[in-house]
Amino acid sequence: MDGVKLVRLTNCFSDEDLNNINKVYDTDPEHVVTSYSMNKKDWPFELDKSSAEYQLFLDAVNAKLGTNFDHYVGRIWQEEAGHHMGMHVDNDMVCGSMQIYLPSTADENTGTVFYNKGDPTLQFKFKPNTGYLCADPRKIFHSTGDPVAENKFRRSAYFIFRNA
Repeated sequence: MDGVKLVRLTNCFSDEDLNNINKVYDTDPEHVVTSYSMNKKDWPFELDKSSAEYQLFLDAVNAKLGTNFDHYVGRIWQEEAGHHMGMHVDNDMVCGSMQIYLPSTADENTGTVFYNKGDPTLQFKFKPNTGYLCADPRKIFHSTGDPVAENKFRRSAYFIFRNA
């Protein structure tokens, strides 16, 4: 799409991992920050960049996308009722991205939409434990799908990949 590699992701976490992510998010308010601009809660992953797992994950992403990212950061996002991001490209700090949808109450049509030459072409439905990997979100327009409905939320794990 517009020359940017996209990869569909499925079965990203075990059921136990999903439960643990939700437990931490729901029970550790010290790590939850409300973002004023997007009505979003962020919780930064504690990543040990010297660990073998960190490098294995980075190597796997680079192999899948044909990239040479050298570091990444992760967040858990929770977007509340009314949240919607229109068509945009990411800023220069986001060289690559991965979003994995987590158990939530949001409708499937709130998943990310990618555009080809300005036309909505591909939507990743918001289904828990699925998502996408994008080689360069600075070069492809994308948006959220439908706004999050009243009394619902959309939770996901989001990773940003960068080069030094």
